[in-house]
Amino acid sequence: MVATQNLSKKTNIMVTGDFIRDYNIIKQPINPTGYRDRLSSTVMKDQAGGAWYLYKLIKLMHGSSSEVLIPEYPNVEESTKLKINQAYQVWRKYIEKKDGKEKSIWRIENFLGCEKSNGSIQNPDLLLHGSIIKTALSMLVIDDISLGFGDDIGLVNDLLRKIKNANNIILKTHSHQFNSYLWKCLDKTGLLKKTTVIITADTLREGGAYITRGFSWDKTIEETAKEFDSGHFSLVLSKCKRVVVLFDTFGVASFTNEYLHSKFKGSDILATQLNFERFVYDQQNYEGAWDNKYKGSIYGSLSILTAAVTLLYASEKYSLSYIFNIALNCIHKNIEVGGGIGDNLDFSETDDFIKRAYPLNHSDNEGDIEDLKKKKSESKNSMKEFFSAYPCYYTNCQYGIKKSKNGFISNLLSDVAGSGDSFLYAKAVEIIMRGPKKALAQVPMAKFGNYQTFDREEIERINSVHNLIRVYLSHPSDKRPLSFAVFGAPGSGKSFAIKQLLESIFGSSNEPLVFNLTQIKDETDLHQALHIVRDRTVKGAMPLVFWDEFDSNSNYWLKEFLAPMQDGEFSEGSNTHPLGRSIFVFAGGTCCSFEEYQKTVLPEKKL
Repeated sequence: MVATQNLSKKTNIMVTGDFIRDYNIIKQPINPTGYRDRLSSTVMKDQAGGAWYLYKLIKLMHGSSSEVLIPEYPNVEESTKLKINQAYQVWRKYIEKKDGKEKSIWRIENFLGCEKSNGSIQNPDLLLHGSIIKTALSMLVIDDISLGFGDDIGLVNDLLRKIKNANNIILKTHSHQFNSYLWKCLDKTGLLKKTTVIITADTLREGGAYITRGFSWDKTIEETAKEFDSGHFSLVLSKCKRVVVLFDTFGVASFTNEYLHSKFKGSDILATQLNFERFVYDQQNYEGAWDNKYKGSIYGSLSILTAAVTLLYASEKYSLSYIFNIALNCIHKNIEVGGGIGDNLDFSETDDFIKRAYPLNHSDNEGDIEDLKKKKSESKNSMKEFFSAYPCYYTNCQYGIKKSKNGFISNLLSDVAGSGDSFLYAKAVEIIMRGPKKALAQVPMAKFGNYQTFDREEIERINSVHNLIRVYLSHPSDKRPLSFAVFGAPGSGKSFAIKQLLESIFGSSNEPLVFNLTQIKDETDLHQALHIVRDRTVKGAMPLVFWDEFDSNSNYWLKEFLAPMQDGEFSEGSNTHPLGRSIFVFAGGTCCSFEEYQKTVLPEKKL
């Protein structure tokens, strides 16, 4: 049964797709010894998931401005009869510090999996109210989680017959294959020209898209634009009205088939070509920045973005950049707050935040302009600001994302500071007068502790090291040290940057060990240093070791590190000692770059 009202005066949205009954298993702080040990709170709680969860988010964002239709959430008995998908996850409380205070926050400790149904909701009367929808539906939102909805022939055929006159179709998907029966029907019937696809960058990568992760936003923009211009997905998704891509929780890209009001410099606006439209990004964070910040998991980021995109087609109140900006704020809130801090799961704080995020849809008096401005101002003050990158629309325009013979070019620093010497001098003066936080507010940066940089090359280098460490930490079975070298002129800050990065990951209590190889006299000294490293691993710590000036004396000591790096052990006489997991940083002292090291030091020893 679907509850309906007078649909003629509002934006009418129907939500369908894979329906899930989520069973949240609450991990208790005590271990009962018997039946008499009573539990202080509920052990398992079910809630609406999948398309039902997406429906809730759309309702929160639209308020009274839209009518949203969906099959009612059934009770347990009806859910069994309807063969609804069932998912199970274990929740536990994690202690986290915020503003100097400790809080216990509910997060998912373990996702146990989803029990896929052997059937689906195929009753048209349950799915939608056909006679009303056929003439009045403004938007269809499909949550395709690859649990069977997209390949249910009867359901898809019935659905498309009733919604063929819908103005917009929004498809949220976690699949990169785009070969379901639903997709084929949308293509065959010409409905792809009304379809907006919402997908994650990781899903595109799984499908073969060459988009590196977490190096710099300039690099991400260039590679993503190239993928939609000439890569695999430029063909697969070329007929879509729009494609929106979520990059972890810190960026959103949009590509469109709609006319951009002007020619995108360097490319032609074609009827079946997706063109770069917008990229909204976090100035300080990149993909993977929060991988180790919060313990446990929280789902729902792509659903939040999908719900926000519905506002783009439901109203002209919000711009594309504003919608993405608020969506990312809501995603962050969802992750930070989790399941609340009470005895039982409570998502009301996130729900209230999402509801307040779009105040123009929740005014008690739509005619009160001052009231609308006040609510919008209050909402804006509680939001973090994300920034936007735009395409270069005009031939003589010096700013924006450009297409050249060698690919796409993004220079977000130049877009803000200017490209000529006079512009750079002016920006330098502004930095001195106002500080980099205000003068370079829109420029992506890398910041780890007291180290920060706005230079693209430096950002990509420090983030590449950060990514290496993050991957190493996620593979505890690898017992060998993680080893890498850093080069730079004396006083350039190479060691400072790495130390600040390590401190931001491991904390200030894990003091790095520093050994200058020019002061190592013989193998005994080196073995003593390695024993100091080993002592830390035995105590359960992760040793952070700097081997300074490793390239001195024509790499004399470098051969002694082959066994520790390759095998995770070192030999001392007839004894072999396991070294354990650690991080080795080899800091060059004679060469300013790896290229110089290759040309000068390496040839001497023929290494």
